[in-house]
Parts: sequence; C-alpha cells; structure tokens
Amino acid sequence: MKLAYVDEAGFAHAQPNRSAWTETGEVHLITDERGKRLNVLAALISTGVLFKAMFWQTSTASAFVGFLGLLLKSVGGPLTVILDTRV
Repeated sequence: MKLAYVDEAGFAHAQPNRSAWTETGEVHLITDERGKRLNVLAALISTGVLFKAMFWQTSTASAFVGFLGLLLKSVGGPLTVILDTRV
C-alpha cells in the first residue's frame, strides 16, 4: 500500500482585498482588483514521486475528485490519501 500526502494552494497576481482599517467617515482607498488565480493540487507519494495538477479554473469538489482519480490511475494500486485540510 502507498500513501499520498495531498494539498491544494491558490496563487493570485494581486493580493485579495478582503478588509482594511479606515477611520470613521473616511473612504476606503484600496481598490479590489481581481484576476485569475492559479490553483495547484499536489500529492507527494510515499515512493518519493510528486504528482501535481495546475489549472486556472476555480478549485471545486469535482476538480478535486478528478485529481484523485488521475492520482489513483497513476499510482496503480491501493492508495491511502492523507489530506491537509483547514476548517
């Protein structure tokens, strides 16, 4: 049996502006620029192999399931996935 340590990360050319501190009565001066995000799914297999997928679309559950399917096909055998999650 092989282990796969899986993680996901997203990269943006412009830092998202989720909040900012502004004095009461002043206008928030930072613009909210949005651009494409590069999403990366990667798995480090216990054999030392790195399996990865990069895409510009939104990271969704179906994209993740598709990644796991490709990972399983690549490994070819029993695989235990250890997933790094944040709540």
